[in-house]
Amino acid sequence: KSLSIDFWSKFSQLNVSDHAIKNLLHGCTSLAELSLSNCLGLSAAGWPELSYLPLMTRLALNECASLTDFAIRRITESCPNLKKFSLNNVNSLTAASLEAIALGCPLLEDLFVISCCCFADAPLVNLLRSMPKLFIHCTRYTERDLNGITQEVHSTTVERIFKEYPNTFRELALEKRNSSLQQHVPRA
Repeated sequence: KSLSIDFWSKFSQLNVSDHAIKNLLHGCTSLAELSLSNCLGLSAAGWPELSYLPLMTRLALNECASLTDFAIRRITESCPNLKKFSLNNVNSLTAASLEAIALGCPLLEDLFVISCCCFADAPLVNLLRSMPKLFIHCTRYTERDLNGITQEVHSTTVERIFKEYPNTFRELALEKRNSSLQQHVPRA
């Protein structure tokens, strides 16, 4: 079973409550695939506590800007059989999220963190070393124009690719994304 909700309008991005998402997930325990992309307000409170979604193999939370390390930990603990996890353009995370993914999702094969400038190289390399079947799809910021280059890396290719495409302007890209996000998301 699959469910995809794309919160594409500005109205729905901010007006869907964590409570509504939590109730939805409580009623959909047999989901294998879920996409909640662009839900700007989704946080840890939107993911049911102590939930267990053993059939979930694909999860897309792209552009869910309010996600935190705590939310990722809660999600990965409840979805141990994820094979594909997509967090594109989620820049509020730290290396703790990658550690939660390594611990909670041992079967993960593909992690998408395209346009995520929040992760330095070392935590990504550590994740790949701890999960030999994993491929990470990430953006490398090699030029000041901050357009970025998407690369697929694996434990066998990461050293070469990271050397060939140094993430020289990652922190500048993160600053730019954070300032842009602050302009578009109202504070509570």
